[in-house]
Amino acid sequence: MAHSYAFSWRERLGLCAAALSTLVVQLDWLAVNLALPQIAHDFSQSVTNLQWVLSGFMLAFGGLLPLAGRLVDAYGRRRLTICGMGAFMASSGVCAAAPDVAWLIIGRVLQGAGGAFVVPGSVAMIAGSFEGRRKNIGMGFVMGAAGAGAALGPFVGGLLAEFDWRYVFLINLPIGFLAIPLIYWCVRPSYDPVAAALNSPWLSAGAAVLGSVGITVAVDRGTAWGWGSPLTLLCGGAGALLLVVFVLHELKGPNPLHERSFYLDPVVQLLTVTGALSVIGYAILSTFSVIYLQEDQGLVPLAAGCIFLSLSIPDAAFTYVAGSVAASAYMYVYLCAAMVVATFGILLVTWAETLPLYVVAFMLCGLGIGLTGGLTNVLTQHRVSPERAGGAASLSLAAKMLASAIALALAATGLESLNGGVVGAATNTGALEGILRATALLMGLGFLLLLPRATRAVRGGVAGH
Repeated sequence: MAHSYAFSWRERLGLCAAALSTLVVQLDWLAVNLALPQIAHDFSQSVTNLQWVLSGFMLAFGGLLPLAGRLVDAYGRRRLTICGMGAFMASSGVCAAAPDVAWLIIGRVLQGAGGAFVVPGSVAMIAGSFEGRRKNIGMGFVMGAAGAGAALGPFVGGLLAEFDWRYVFLINLPIGFLAIPLIYWCVRPSYDPVAAALNSPWLSAGAAVLGSVGITVAVDRGTAWGWGSPLTLLCGGAGALLLVVFVLHELKGPNPLHERSFYLDPVVQLLTVTGALSVIGYAILSTFSVIYLQEDQGLVPLAAGCIFLSLSIPDAAFTYVAGSVAASAYMYVYLCAAMVVATFGILLVTWAETLPLYVVAFMLCGLGIGLTGGLTNVLTQHRVSPERAGGAASLSLAAKMLASAIALALAATGLESLNGGVVGAATNTGALEGILRATALLMGLGFLLLLPRATRAVRGGVAGH
């Protein structure tokens, strides 16, 4: 007799389509990093002149997420996910055929815009199609695919860059051609009629988009312009002011992007902060470990990418496991344990003197970060109604992306400060280890924030026995 939470073959294909959609966006986002030297060579540019190839994607993706989540809920999860995937594929073609850097940056911005609809749309499709344990498993599967895409990005980028950097973008096309018809045939249409009846929140959405752009530009360009330069202060100040406008409008103005109870929910606030810390930990770990493996250990991009498999496999596996344990009474105990494992794993990275020990440290980091990210995403979805799932997912992702962008910029500045300048910073092992230890302390902060709820869960379990 089949379990009540079993999926039909059509539902499984729909889950695979949603997972492929999130995977390809996350994969492309990070795969480009290892291809930058080849791109710079082909276009006769320095690698530093290509930074907008990365930041252009982040600006469009992070800035549009809040609005995209609202539109996904209002006008149809399946419809807008397909449209976003089509835009992502078309812009991938632009990137692959780009004759110069300007066209490549344009393509990357369009990719980010399409991806901003694909990721929350894929999550919302699943949240709106299933309930209970099946919803937990489905969410874990889709978010696990996103985590795998993010973790596998450097490996895939290093592999494809060995042949031609344009393959990094061309690989998106067959995945998209497979995902779009599967979504159309296998996913049930769903939308929020209440959200569709409301006027579009352009003031709030505009403030969120432009505020995110201002903050991201300031963080991205602060080192080049100078942190105290007028341009940096103008972008950062204007971005911060617009984000304040966004918050005030969401809490007090008419027609907010999301229900005010969502913003004021202390559990959502805790889960968002904890999830952001896990994303920050992953972003800094992956970025600075790539530097260490290539600059200090002398590995080529493909070899460094292979090492990253020891991070990607546990990360994807335990993000999926999160969907199965989210209903446990001890879910906050699991979150605390995951933070402790991730903290120890990052510290072990700084102590490792051989590549095998480095692999073990990566495995621990993948376990802890994957379980933390998966649980916080699934538990956040349980704090909202299925009709508002897209908005909740997009706001949570936008907050995490902005936080990780700021943290990466601060980490780069800290690396240069510890080194005493830009020259030689990438090969200063002591400075790299200092940044990673500071990151481990941040993960430890997440443990402390979760500890009170974990303690209450344990006491409740003991009292129940």
